This record gives sequence, structure tokens and C-alpha cells, in this order.
Amino acid sequence: MQNTTLEKIQELQQANRWQEMIDYLKPIVEFGDKRVEHWRALGFAYSQLNRYDEARYCYKQWLELEPNRAQPYYSLGYTYYHAGQWKEAIEWFDKALEVFPDYLVCLYRKGVAQYSMLKSQKAKETLKKAVLIYQGYRNDGPLKRNAKYYYKAIFYLGKAYYEMGQYYNALACFLKLEEEDKRHYLAPHFKKYNLSKGYAGVKKYPEAEKIIAKLCKHPQAKDYMFDLYAQIQAARQNYEAAFENFKKALQKRPAAYILCHRAELYMELGRLNEAEADLHEALRRDKIGKHKILLALGKIALQQNKLPEAKSYFLRAIEFKKKIYAADFYEGHLALGEYYHLNGEEEMAKDEYAVAAELQSQWQ
Repeated sequence: MQNTTLEKIQELQQANRWQEMIDYLKPIVEFGDKRVEHWRALGFAYSQLNRYDEARYCYKQWLELEPNRAQPYYSLGYTYYHAGQWKEAIEWFDKALEVFPDYLVCLYRKGVAQYSMLKSQKAKETLKKAVLIYQGYRNDGPLKRNAKYYYKAIFYLGKAYYEMGQYYNALACFLKLEEEDKRHYLAPHFKKYNLSKGYAGVKKYPEAEKIIAKLCKHPQAKDYMFDLYAQIQAARQNYEAAFENFKKALQKRPAAYILCHRAELYMELGRLNEAEADLHEALRRDKIGKHKILLALGKIALQQNKLPEAKSYFLRAIEFKKKIYAADFYEGHLALGEYYHLNGEEEMAKDEYAVAAELQSQWQ
């Protein structure tokens, strides 16, 4: 009977027939056959249908049966991860890693969660550990089973390096993916886009432009590709081409990040009113990156000698990041220090610069 049940579970899993699996397993556990395999499969089926409360109930039943295994803790974390609840996901992943510190897929997902919370330094440390674990494998089984997570860990490691301004390390990650990921665990166009971004980060603009120009010729080219092309053109002082590519990007999708990048170019050219208009539109559209937009608006206010307005923007930027990401804002404190300096409040300026220096040291 047990073999028949397991065969049925496997059949339904392979066909992604999650509701059928629930309908099949729910009566089995309700009538007392509460095996680990049943709770695990039932929880997974619920999670695939985004029914997280029911999935968590099943996984907690599994955890009671196997409290010394890492997998039920990881599975509970995954329900929060899948829902974008990063803090709760990390808490469960940490419990899994207490049981099994070399749990590669758990380390990978924890790193992604940390990256998504803008904790790039912590993400880097976690993802580097995942990469090193994979590189230590000597048997084909774990090498094949974990290859997808290895390459994805390298990808997010590259993104973490990039966010921290460590562009050569980021480029090394993206080059490694381009050269080694032959099974395309990451989509080829996405690897090439990030490779172009990496080259741009180290100011190798001809190499970056060659890649992104080709991507932008594809009929299905995405908004972020034209946005990157525009930034590269701006860096090469081809301003007309830059604005044309920003326009194409915004026609694809009027996203806040594109408006912010165009505003940066307007600011560089001294066209502050146009920059301010783009930033206010970005602020209206954005939900998770308002701190960066408020910072930019504050810098424009500083240039216009609107000091009280600048201070308000910087304080709002710091408050927003603390509220949404439970993290302080280095750039916000640095800008606030500049405001106090310009306003003649040198002691306050020193305090803000000290806070900024401490926050920066945490990224080293």
C-alpha cells in the first residue's frame, strides 16, 4: 500500500497536478496515516498553489516527526521566501542551517533573501559559502543535483558585489556564468545583460556597448536593456543617443528606475528642473526604492540652495529605509552631513559623517 501511495505522489508531482495531490493525500492523513512522506508532499502541493498557511501546517506536522532534520525547517522557510517575506524566511533557514550547516540550496535562498533586503554584505558572505561548498564536491550526484543553485548563487553573488561597488568582483562572477553555465540555468540574454553591466561597472564601455547593442536589436528587447544602453551612452558622453534610449526604455515600461537614471543625466547636464520632474514622477510610481529618490531630490535642493527642503528629503530618505528594510542609510547620513556643513552646523555635520563612516565600514 505504501509503495502504491508513493508512486501516486511521484506521478502527480511530475505532472504538477497539485490540487489532485491535495485531494488524494488530505483524506489519507485525516484518517490517521500521518507519515513524513505524506505531510511533506501535501505541504509542497499547498505551497505550489500559494496556500501558505496550509503548507506551513503540514510542514510543522512533519517537523514534529523529524525535529532533527534540516529539511522541514528549510521547507517552512521556503513558504515565506516564495511569498517574499524575507525576514521570516531567513529565520527558518537559519534553523535549518543549525542542523546542517552545508545545506547548499538553503544557503543560496538565504543569500537571495538577504540581497532582497538590501543586505548585500551579508548576502555576499552567505552566497560565497554556498559557492565554496559546491566547489568542494567530488561526486557526480551532488554536483549534478546542485548545479542550478551553484550558478544562481554565483549570479546573486555578482549582483551583491555590484551593489557594493565591487565591480571587478561582479564582472568576474558574470564572466564565470557566461563561460561555464552551458546548460543555461540562467537565461542567455539575462547573463549577457549582466555581463554588459559588469563591463560598464569597470568602465570598459566598448565591451559593454557591444553586448547591449546586440541585445537591444532583438524584437523582444526589454526596458532594462535600453536603460542600460542609455547609461553606457551617457558615460561615453553620447547624450543624444542616451536620451533616445531612455525614451525607448520608457516606451516599453515607464518604470521608476528608468526615470531615476534619466534624472541623473539631467543633473549631470545641469538641467535640474527636468531632473526634478522625472524624480517626482518616479517617487509616485515607486514602492520600494523611495529612499534613493528622496536622496536625489535632496541633492537637487542642495544645489538650488533650498537647505530646509534638502534636510527634509534626507531625513525622509533615512526614515523610509529604516521602516521598509530595517536598515540605516549610509548615503542619507552622508548627505545630511553635507547639509549641516553648508548650514554652518559643524558639530551636527561631524556626527552625521561619523554615522556614515561607521555604516560604510560595515560594507568593507
